[in-house]
Amino acid sequence: MYSEGSMSLLFEGRYAPPAPEAIPQPDPHQGRPPLALAQPTPGRYVDTIARVDFFKVSERYDQLGRKPVYSGVLEDSTFRVPFISHKTSLPLERNAVFRIRSAYVHEFQDRSILLILTEYSRIQPVPVDRRLIEKLLEFKIREITGKPLLHGPFLLDEPIPLYGCERARLYLGFTIRARLLDGKVVIEASPQALVRESVWEYVKWRRGRGASANAIERMLKTYRSHVLLAPLGQLGHIEGLIFKRAGEQPVSDSDRRNLVEFWRDVYGIEVEPEETPLLKVRLMNSEQLFTYPPSTAYFDGNLLYIPAGTQRFIEMKKSSLKDRVRAVLTRALQDLSIGGQTLHLLEEEQSVDVQSLLLSDIRQKLIGRRIKARGPVIQLLDQDQLCFFPQRILQVS
Repeated sequence: MYSEGSMSLLFEGRYAPPAPEAIPQPDPHQGRPPLALAQPTPGRYVDTIARVDFFKVSERYDQLGRKPVYSGVLEDSTFRVPFISHKTSLPLERNAVFRIRSAYVHEFQDRSILLILTEYSRIQPVPVDRRLIEKLLEFKIREITGKPLLHGPFLLDEPIPLYGCERARLYLGFTIRARLLDGKVVIEASPQALVRESVWEYVKWRRGRGASANAIERMLKTYRSHVLLAPLGQLGHIEGLIFKRAGEQPVSDSDRRNLVEFWRDVYGIEVEPEETPLLKVRLMNSEQLFTYPPSTAYFDGNLLYIPAGTQRFIEMKKSSLKDRVRAVLTRALQDLSIGGQTLHLLEEEQSVDVQSLLLSDIRQKLIGRRIKARGPVIQLLDQDQLCFFPQRILQVS
């Protein structure tokens, strides 16, 4: 993973980048799909979309004399990577998002990587939409709080264990959404006090009560099969279990990092090496299965019995979040502009998107639950997909 230490070592010259003439030329006829920064293969040219976190101009020397180069850091939602560019005619701008074509991936002896933009590289600004604004703000918030994005919200505190709720914990934080209001881009924040129980904590709790592996497997594949997944809170369904430890399971045939290393490198989330069983999860609206450590999958609090006293404690904690959320976002938005647009924090007296708030509340109450509903099934125009539109919910279990 990128660190300030490795970046300074690169700039100070201990990790000398290869000379431009030592880098092979790209195949001009080879097509490449864009890759996330966590995916590049060393020794190859890649295309990617990333934000310029910062850059500076320095000087190098060759046979022709002095030569300016750019050096800095690129980042996306998966990784932060140092880069160097020998092509100073590129229109780089801090905090801007670019589509980069034909960047060479160099790997140093300590397995850290460097993206090198050569004379064959091309770069194009990407028009900024609301999702990109949210991504940029995500980086700023994480720098301020020092905590990762976890199953949806930005955390403000360490999770709090709850009494009488199995091994569930209270996660205090907030979510954000960028939207247009009166021609301005505003940031809407929603404080969150969420009750979540990780599958890993649930497994340990059941084992402590004497449950067998088969009993836990049956429960995870039936009544507890719906989970929320780190880091974005996507909904998934547990299709099967792998009785191996996270520290022993490689990510894939091409990526030999184990799951502990992968989650630390890519998401900044710590996974214990002894975590087991691993979960084979199918994401909502996807047929592909992914392997998750049990500490990165969570049961929603709606599945748990929460005593009245514990519920009052949760409400008290949630009521204290508003001022803390405002302080974090005010600091994150300070002097931040994208494409010439200044971002504004939505004030309470401004209009609120009531429909979105209502749908969000319904989602929180129904997610992970079994629902019996009545409504029409409609085929979308110009698509083969059938969609169910519930008009009346008959039963929730």
